[in-house]
Amino acid sequence: MVKSEISRGTFKIYKADVFDIEELSHLWLNMIYEVVPSPNPRVDWWKSYIEEFMKNDLYHCYYAEIDDKVVGFMDAMLYPYPITGKLYAQCMHTYVLPEYRPNATFVLYKKVLNEGRKHKVDAFELNCFDPTKSFWEKHGMKCFGYHMRKDL
Repeated sequence: MVKSEISRGTFKIYKADVFDIEELSHLWLNMIYEVVPSPNPRVDWWKSYIEEFMKNDLYHCYYAEIDDKVVGFMDAMLYPYPITGKLYAQCMHTYVLPEYRPNATFVLYKKVLNEGRKHKVDAFELNCFDPTKSFWEKHGMKCFGYHMRKDL
């Protein structure tokens, strides 16, 4: 558990397990409605694949709690990339309720980075939307490519 003092009380970080998926799914839905234009979220799909990921030792999910309220989460998958010969941590989702940003976001990020270091990860990657780009750049992240899509 990582603690950080903020104005509302003690901020704690916990490793998530399958019993946390339901509660985390509400935060996931908040994230979707906040950042995705014209969403059509399938929370049942999300719950299903997160449950499968949790069976894999390379998957790590943490959530932030303040005064017994879950306020955010971050998850990442470790993967060896044969082209570079390096081990990467790919952040899959990050969401923190607006009133707990940026504090909870930063503490979750630190927790995931530290877990990556324990596993000898060479780099940490994440996808972000324009409104959060400057936050991540302030914490050492650099744009190295583009995430592209063609609707069919």
